Amino acid sequence: MSDTRLRRLADVLVGYSTQVRQGDLVLIEAPALAAPLVREVHSAVLHAGGHPLTRIAIDGLAENLPDAIAEGAYVVLADTNLAGRGRIYRIGVAHDGSARAATSRSSG
Repeated sequence: MSDTRLRRLADVLVGYSTQVRQGDLVLIEAPALAAPLVREVHSAVLHAGGHPLTRIAIDGLAENLPDAIAEGAYVVLADTNLAGRGRIYRIGVAHDGSARAATSRSSG
């Protein structure tokens, strides 16, 4: 079930704050508690013609990183060629529930 307040916030983040257009790549980062807002932002990005990617933070995952890095089990996949993909956005939701949007351009 959709909350109209979340839908309006998503519309502001996607349509006004970042002005997502056809072909734009949008990274949506949020804690698991923000799932309803993430769904609305994801939908708004699709409606605007963008390509949403989601990254959901789960409490306690970061605590595993030091051990995994020490054991050599942590691999970063950084071979991402974003050249020619247009604008790239990051929409993040903080633990206090506030939403922030940032705009950057790909290097190509």
